[in-house]
Amino acid sequence: MKKGAKLLSLLMAAVMMLSAAAFTTDSAYGASGSFKTKKTKVTLTAGERQITVKWKKVKGAKGYQIYRASSKKGKYKRIKTIKKSSTVKYVNKKLKADKTYYYKVRAYKTSKGKKVYSKYSAVKSKKALSKKAVAKKYIGKSVDKLIAAIGKPKSTDYAQSCFGPGEDGELRYSGFKVYTYREDGKETVMSVE
Repeated sequence: MKKGAKLLSLLMAAVMMLSAAAFTTDSAYGASGSFKTKKTKVTLTAGERQITVKWKKVKGAKGYQIYRASSKKGKYKRIKTIKKSSTVKYVNKKLKADKTYYYKVRAYKTSKGKKVYSKYSAVKSKKALSKKAVAKKYIGKSVDKLIAAIGKPKSTDYAQSCFGPGEDGELRYSGFKVYTYREDGKETVMSVE
């Protein structure tokens, strides 16, 4: 074998070994490994008994997998597979209020008919909110926005305000009350108790 051909053969062998080293077996899903890319960054937003998971789009990904656990070092369960690379948000609903949930996300693509995965994102956590906790976020804001977020109250009551020419309102929800001030057609959330 000529010296040039031997050198080329050695280089090809080295490239093949490096390529093989870049992949790891995913025994849980029978996949063939992971593709080289930066981990996606995840942000969480809490709502009433739900948490919105958002992540940055990964170049070359075909989709994403979202995992959740009840503790940072607990067992993570895959709760959703996103099959569109353009989708970078998932709303996890029907959660327990006042409970903290932990999430991580990874991207995947298909190579030779098999799924290969990126590394997992850093774990992020958030507490799912109760309806009362969500209502408190609207103190100082309009009642219209409050109702859009948590729904209409079971009942309401208004009386002449002692602090101005408008009316003091009491919006009754299950387990708590929202106190408002209404004047000239504008109603503002003052407190939640």
